[in-house]
Amino acid sequence: MNDLINVGVLYTHDKMSSLQIAEATGKEHKNIIRDIDILLSKGVDKLNFEPTSYKDKSNRYQRMYDLTKKGCLILASGYDAVLRESIINRWEELELKNVPQFDIPKTLSSALMLAAKQAEQIEKQEALLLEQAPKVDFYEAVTGSTDTIDMRAVATTLNCGLGRNKIFEILREKKVLDSKNKPYQSYVDRGYFRTIESSYCKPDGSECINIKTVVFQKGLDFIRKTLNK
Repeated sequence: MNDLINVGVLYTHDKMSSLQIAEATGKEHKNIIRDIDILLSKGVDKLNFEPTSYKDKSNRYQRMYDLTKKGCLILASGYDAVLRESIINRWEELELKNVPQFDIPKTLSSALMLAAKQAEQIEKQEALLLEQAPKVDFYEAVTGSTDTIDMRAVATTLNCGLGRNKIFEILREKKVLDSKNKPYQSYVDRGYFRTIESSYCKPDGSECINIKTVVFQKGLDFIRKTLNK
């Protein structure tokens, strides 16, 4: 649940807060923050995601982002259709609330012109979603999950000049992973990694179990710091 009571005040004419997005989509605010962090780690334009903060009910400062409309669409392109629609609908609601009185159509012709303009804006939004989706959807593509990525994607995301196998080697040397590249339990408990088990059949008909280590966002940050030591 979000800690702020009146999130409606966190909208300006050209930006929407991550709290507003959490309220619109029903996602926890910490998960919205995580998704934005992931986008920024991939190199999306930071100008569309302004880091800021707010005070929660306990009068503590908490992280928050102010997103431009383009930033919202980039974020939404990584969500399913229902969540994308929720974000776009919220933008339309807030924009309508902030339309100056003289911009409200008073004749049929002006209403038709406004409707045509809105239809054009929707087309542009849909085109932007299609353009951005491949850039932000790799988490789900590599693991079937929006929460974790595999080590190959870690190497791509960190862009540190190291391949998957080299990162595995360093993490084994640091006693983060065992000889089979499985994380030690203490690092699993910290929320850095999890393992995915899958079975497959050999040509002789025998069944084997494959164990794959995948990484959470916290784990990605941990690996980055570990490689920089």
